[in-house]
Amino acid sequence: MRWELFLLDLRQMLTDFRAQDFGSLVFWALWLVALFSSLRGVDRRDEIAQVTYMGAIMALGVMLILILPFGVKSHYGPMGKFVVFSILLLCPSVRWLMRKRRSELDASFQEAIASKKSGKSK
Repeated sequence: MRWELFLLDLRQMLTDFRAQDFGSLVFWALWLVALFSSLRGVDRRDEIAQVTYMGAIMALGVMLILILPFGVKSHYGPMGKFVVFSILLLCPSVRWLMRKRRSELDASFQEAIASKKSGKSK
């Protein structure tokens, strides 16, 4: 008897899903794929490249919110939209700055190793 009620509830839950229920998941998954795409070969010291990267990732997020046919935009109120747009801007800038700092640390580490090797060879 208990299992029948559980199975009925589970079946009802599964049949109530619509495409709109997965809209936010599809949006965030597509945006995260774009956000974590490789930055190899990009000069992270260039500030124009930084602004272009942040603008492109944010614009992609805005386009996904406006274009996705799943009704993602209806889930957020005015404050929610402000928070989403802030996330769309802050995440790429934080990622850029972390990668920039890591590449600077790697470069300084490589320079230290090279200077140590040149000091030993003398």
